[in-house]
Parts: sequence; structure tokens; C-alpha cells
Amino acid sequence: MRYLWPLALVALAGCGSTEEVTDSTDAEGAKKRGDELAAQGDLRGAIAEYDKAVGADAKYAAAWNNRGLARLRLNDAPEALKDFEQAAMLAPEDARILCNRGWAQEQKGDHLRAVADLDAALKLNPKFRVAYYRRGIVRSRRGDLDGAHLDFQEAVKLPPPDPEMLTALAEVRLKLKQYDAAIESCTAALKAESSHVAALNVRGMAWHWKGDAAKAVADYTAALKAKPGDAEILFNRSVTLCADNKFAEAIVDLDQVIAAAPNWAAAYKQRGYVKFQMGKGDDALPDYKKALEVAPKDWPDRKEIEDWLKKDKEGKK
Repeated sequence: MRYLWPLALVALAGCGSTEEVTDSTDAEGAKKRGDELAAQGDLRGAIAEYDKAVGADAKYAAAWNNRGLARLRLNDAPEALKDFEQAAMLAPEDARILCNRGWAQEQKGDHLRAVADLDAALKLNPKFRVAYYRRGIVRSRRGDLDGAHLDFQEAVKLPPPDPEMLTALAEVRLKLKQYDAAIESCTAALKAESSHVAALNVRGMAWHWKGDAAKAVADYTAALKAKPGDAEILFNRSVTLCADNKFAEAIVDLDQVIAAAPNWAAAYKQRGYVKFQMGKGDDALPDYKKALEVAPKDWPDRKEIEDWLKKDKEGKK
């Protein structure tokens, strides 16, 4: 478990006149204003300007592309995909548009079309690091860890050092149980950005699996200084503290996790387990029951806890 890394979206520059334009119906001027609003975070305002741009020039591929990006940032993948389709029809040899369309396909859950678009983007531009990065994400989500590893390796080969891409590589290496390599990638990410939260978190997990609790806790603590109260990092630190027999400290972290994420079943299960390890089996029961209460029906740990509660009940008869 770690952070979902920010997406690298590929906006396109204008392709019309470079002169300043004030006419609100002018395609280039409207697109420029849309880009400025998108950079400021006003995505709906940006979309309104891109509407004007494509209304004034229906063949303006960059405006269609950038409106798609704004829609994608608003989690509207279906409408974003329509924009990218139009942009790709107008500029079929633009690897950036294909890359963006591939990411919209992924957001819709169509992994195969996502990979096809990203493959096409990389065929057009073999040094397109964002396309490698995104394809690595898609492959990782599909369970193709070896393929994802290769893609992330290609992405980080290209300058400049990118902490998000290095951390993505580290996480795949963690899943492949390449703990030393994961630590190396996180360290490189932290060299580029010393307080990178995800890199600290992932490196903490790698230290945990290597059995170095002190270094793991140090990384989690540094991550929490940069992002106080983060539930996932607190959870990770609690697991390491428990493994190091520091049960009271683990409970403190888990109390904070549950306060921040009261419907997280794994946190209740972990707190129940820690209490059990402390010899407080009866105190663990409410946490196990709460875990079952808040967990989805298909929660993988459900049967384990149900069986444990059943045995405990039978043992008290």
C-alpha cells in the first residue's frame, strides 16, 4: 500500500498565431485562456474557453486535446475520451494525443485499448518517458509486474530525474521482492526531492521486509512530518512497530488511523491483532467484530476473522 502517484498529463501548445489576441471568439486566444485557467486549477472555466476554441476552429487539435485533459482531471473519462478521439483524428501522428487517449481508456477500465494507444505513442516517439510511465501503471494494475518493471526502468533512464517515476519503479520492485533495488530507487527519488512522501513510505516498506525496523520507522516518521496524520503511513508504521514488539506505540498509531478512516476494516483487524499480541484477547474482540461490520462482503480477510471469532466463542463454552 502506498500513495497513488500524480498523473503526468500532456498538454499541447497552440499551433496558430503567436500574437496576443483579445477576441473571445478567436480559437488561439480562447485556448490560451483555457490553458491559463487549467494551470490555476479552474478546470470548468478552462473547459468553457476550450469550448470557444473548438467552436471557432473545429480542426484545432490542441484545443480538443487540452479540453480532454481538463475533463480527465475532473474524472470525466468518457467525455475526455471523446475529445482525445477528435484530437487524434486531426493529428494521428501526435504521440502526446495517443498517450492521453490511452490514459483515458485506462481510466474507463479498458486496459487493452490503453496499452494499444501507449504502444502506438511509443512507436511514434521511443523516448516518450510519460508513455512508458503510464504503460507501466497500466501493466502493474493488470498484474504484469515484469512488464511494468521494464517500462518504469525505461522511463527513469530519460532525464531529468523524476521522483514520481522512480517511486513507481520502487513500488514494483517491492512487489517483486527486490527490496534492495526498491530502496535504491527510493533513495534516488529522495535525492531529487528530499521530502517526497511516497518515496519515504515505499522505502519504509522495503526496510520493513528486509527486517530493519529502525530504518523503516525512521522513513515512516519522516513521511509523516511531511504529511501529518496520513492513515496509510500510520498503518504501515504500526505494522512495523508491532513486528518489533512495540505494541503500545502501534496502538497509538492505529487509534489515529481509525479516527481518520473509521471504515477501514484492515485497521480494526490490525488493532485487534496487536491487542491479542499484548495478551488482551477480550479487548481484541470488538475490533474484529467492527472489522467485519465495515468490510465489504468480498473482503479477503473476512473468513479468517469469522473463523477466529467462532473458535473463541467455542473455547469459552
